[in-house]
Amino acid sequence: MIEKNEIIQNIIKTPPFNSLASPYSTSLENNICEIFQILNNENSESNVEIISHEYKTNNPLIHLDRNDEKGSSGIRPDKAIYFNENKFIDPITHKEISDTSGELKGSVYFAQNSIIPAVNRIEGDIQPTLVPNRKTLIMFKPQHKIPDNEDVYIEITDSKGTGSYIKKLSPPSKLPQLSYLSIYETNLRPRDFKKPSFFDLEVRNVNQLNKVLESPNYFNQLISKADNIKFNFSGIKYDNWTKPIHLNSNPKYRGKNIVFYNSTNSNIIIRYSNKYHTIEQNHSIQFICDNSGRWLTKPETKKLKELSVSKKIPKTFDYELHNKDKIENYDIALPLLLKRYSSIKINIHDNSDVKKIKLTNNKQYESKIIQFSSESMEKKKINFNNKEITLKKGDFLYFVCDKKGIWRKLSINTDASKLSLGKSFEYDEVINEKEKLEQMQENTQFMENLLLRNQRQIRIDINDENWVDSIKLPNGNRYCYITFNTTASKNTKIHINGTYLELKKGEHLNLDFVTKTKKWRNNPLIVLPEHMNNLEYMENTWSTTIPGEYIQPNIKIDFIHKNKMGILPKTTIGAPTMLRLHLLDIGIFTEPRDKFDFRDTPELNRQYYQQIPASILLVNRYESTRVDQFVFGDGTILKEVIPENGGWHEESISKITRWAYGEGIHMATSGINSSPDDGPTFVPTPQIVVYNSVGQYQNGRVIHGGMGSYTGGLASVEDSIGNEFSHELGHNFDIIDFYGGHTELGIHRPSHQKNSTWGWDADNNMFIPNFERSGIADHDAMNGGSPKDESNNAYSLYTPNTLAAIQQRLEKLHAFNSDSSTGYQKWNSETSKMEDAYLELPSFLQFNVPVKNGEDISLYKLCKALEKYDVLKIKLGNDYHSKNIHLPDASSRNAEDTIIIETCTDWDTTVHLNGETEKN
Repeated sequence: MIEKNEIIQNIIKTPPFNSLASPYSTSLENNICEIFQILNNENSESNVEIISHEYKTNNPLIHLDRNDEKGSSGIRPDKAIYFNENKFIDPITHKEISDTSGELKGSVYFAQNSIIPAVNRIEGDIQPTLVPNRKTLIMFKPQHKIPDNEDVYIEITDSKGTGSYIKKLSPPSKLPQLSYLSIYETNLRPRDFKKPSFFDLEVRNVNQLNKVLESPNYFNQLISKADNIKFNFSGIKYDNWTKPIHLNSNPKYRGKNIVFYNSTNSNIIIRYSNKYHTIEQNHSIQFICDNSGRWLTKPETKKLKELSVSKKIPKTFDYELHNKDKIENYDIALPLLLKRYSSIKINIHDNSDVKKIKLTNNKQYESKIIQFSSESMEKKKINFNNKEITLKKGDFLYFVCDKKGIWRKLSINTDASKLSLGKSFEYDEVINEKEKLEQMQENTQFMENLLLRNQRQIRIDINDENWVDSIKLPNGNRYCYITFNTTASKNTKIHINGTYLELKKGEHLNLDFVTKTKKWRNNPLIVLPEHMNNLEYMENTWSTTIPGEYIQPNIKIDFIHKNKMGILPKTTIGAPTMLRLHLLDIGIFTEPRDKFDFRDTPELNRQYYQQIPASILLVNRYESTRVDQFVFGDGTILKEVIPENGGWHEESISKITRWAYGEGIHMATSGINSSPDDGPTFVPTPQIVVYNSVGQYQNGRVIHGGMGSYTGGLASVEDSIGNEFSHELGHNFDIIDFYGGHTELGIHRPSHQKNSTWGWDADNNMFIPNFERSGIADHDAMNGGSPKDESNNAYSLYTPNTLAAIQQRLEKLHAFNSDSSTGYQKWNSETSKMEDAYLELPSFLQFNVPVKNGEDISLYKLCKALEKYDVLKIKLGNDYHSKNIHLPDASSRNAEDTIIIETCTDWDTTVHLNGETEKN
């Protein structure tokens, strides 16, 4: 028999084929006859071997002996494209370097908010580290493939070696998918959407309905009170017509059933997850919360169920019976086909005489799949497992044989090939003929003609047989982009904008024409667009999620398969950081906007948390506030209009408001109850006050946004969904605009280059891409980036370089801790521990004790100063040195007082305290 490994290798490396192509005769009757002869020939093994080799040449994705393999699904997998194919080779031994020591060699990757290589990485690559107490995905790619039906375990041992956590890894087929290909699993079924015969709560009161639109908190209180609720909207205020109802995801709402009915003169908008649903006049909609706390409608549930089932259906079938095929007796033909093929597509044409098709149970058919479709006006019967179902014109019915050999109908009645979360992509033109390439080499007329025909998406393929040394691209007047691929051994020069780019073997080059600048732009291409729907992160990778409590500094990680073990060296884990966000909606001399989505939608809080390297995100929501007047120190009162022209960036009065509220929150959380109006910024802990503000100016009502404060803990945003939010909060981590540069560390990269990662949504176990749907590299949030899958995450993905900088900033700050002797702790990277730390108070709270060179600082002088100030600071230097400092004795009178002594002199100073002396 043929070598299975060789065939499997071909399955991975060879492009998909047309499943209708066959090395057998085109006549189906002859085909069936040939199969029958082979299956009944006593020398059938040698015959099958010959045909297998013939299939290997013509249809390399078919493995005829595949069902002989243990654990085979019997369904041919679709060709996958892998994003990360990195292998690190030892330059001396020329062998692959392993992240693990021991007999079980392999590569290890972690993911929390982003994917992080555990050990080996691209030279010069800057990545964040893991944070403690956060759910973590661990991926292990063994150097030698392990069959899916075998067991691989992970064991995590704590730093003391006294406790361990053991869990079985999921096989490669269960590796998380990209978000736009991931199918949400729900316990709900379409038949669950029956309107209740009675409601526990029915809201009709106009005042209550207006309050529902005005206050998300009130709405949440109402739906917490009952399981079956009806909202009948009528008579709502005009001002509330455009306000959406925020239906927030929350596991505590599981099983709740809400019906919204709209009898107003306007639309009612429901905001849920990252979507909006508009209820038109005299229409209704029903929502049910599933076990995960997510609200769904009946159409969404039906589609999710169909998508979930469609995952079991191959995109191409091993064998297809199309219109011209005619089978007189399916009872004979179908068993023969099932012995030969794993997946079969049967289309009943209009002139077919067949009345009934019977599927016979047989364990030999395990995992086989059949699709039936019909173009016949006459109804057909399909008999299976003592049941009968009707196949009508336009139907698509799917049957799968289970492990017991029993046929089951899949719960899907539509064409599965049309059910896809991925985005289909087709080039307007593909150029790979030498004649056309030579025309492009000589002049630009050929390409100009293409652009005139509105061909906007063009791919040009070059190889050794159709190689040209150069191609000239014309300037145009409309947007288009061109992707170049080459396998040629010689380089090709692509001439653009008066210069040229070198296209090298194995590389992709993606150029788009920017109408604004009238120039071609080189946009790095991470993934070819046509590969999007088959893209996976890494091949042959086992994975599992680990609860946050087991992710702690100095843990030991082992991977186990049978009697082999792979030991991961010490894993670097950083500080347990907490980021606090205070959310304010402020109107100055006007009503606040009341459009602070991040404040009103907890799901957005969850999504932003998936983008930052912190252990905890804590969100404080403040009620909307209107400022009606300012009273200044000189007695001036300002009201009604700010006497200046306003702009997007805040002006003087709005800045005063922002600083008053923002600094007030920062001071209050540090126990400071007053401060001067011109005092310095004081943000010793990781917290940011985020504003959604508007003011009434001389030039009208002006909305503010687009402001971030470097290390100041303040941000002003107009839109709290999207890159503006990610960008302005990024400034508060001390990250500048275009951090890392426009082209190098400020842009995402493919896996074989530094600064590459994917995001990971821990709650939904799916990856967030680092590229646009066109395959072009995404930019960092600080470099003009944008969310790349807004339906699943509304915020921009930071590059690893930026994530590392954010993490370093968070680790430098103090952390609140009620168990600390000082109330604060700080991260010690040398001991990998949080340690008690003193907080240096702001200068405006300290009294700097005057120091006269050579003169002692007396007890009387310090006592008098403590009568007015709680904190004294004595700073000594070579020109302002005191030999002796006499401190007051400790007593209830000076309890909670602080004296700070800083010295940078060449001479000692004697400190007298409680009858004792100490030299510094």
